[in-house]
Amino acid sequence: MLTKERALEALRSYRSSGGDTDFGAFLVDQDFVSEEDLAELLLAQADSGRRDEAAHSPAPAPDLGNGTGPEAPFGTPDSGNGEGSVDRSEPAPVTATAATPSLDCPPGVALEDLLRQACALGVSDLHLHSGAPMKIRLHGLLHDATEIIDAAEAERLLYHLLTDEQRAVLENDLQVV
Repeated sequence: MLTKERALEALRSYRSSGGDTDFGAFLVDQDFVSEEDLAELLLAQADSGRRDEAAHSPAPAPDLGNGTGPEAPFGTPDSGNGEGSVDRSEPAPVTATAATPSLDCPPGVALEDLLRQACALGVSDLHLHSGAPMKIRLHGLLHDATEIIDAAEAERLLYHLLTDEQRAVLENDLQVV
């Protein structure tokens, strides 16, 4: 089983490797978890996401078939063969349309400006992960709202909000509580 300490070790190792691969694949390739354990983690994550959505949504959102549902950062469990293998193919891109709003994110933009834009759109959540597009949750659905954010940009956006003590905790624990 993946303990908190081992998970933090995996995150540090992933970060020091550049973090430019799928995190789930990295965990398996570096023997932090087995393929079966990863499949179980993904299923638990999906189940947790469904429970979270149900608790925060007045009614289930319809499946629009446009790939804008909750995203799993570690890949997608393969439901084809029932053996718990992991599909490592790239997800279909979500394109911005009138129904999928985006954020204006020029280089050097402040996080506060992005949050103002998100609030103006009626967004409930803004998800920022390096190596992925920024995502927004609108009416219970996640949408890609920007181009891919690299690690330096994610760090720039977040670090100016943190105190020196919080920065030290983030560097050590890879999270701030």
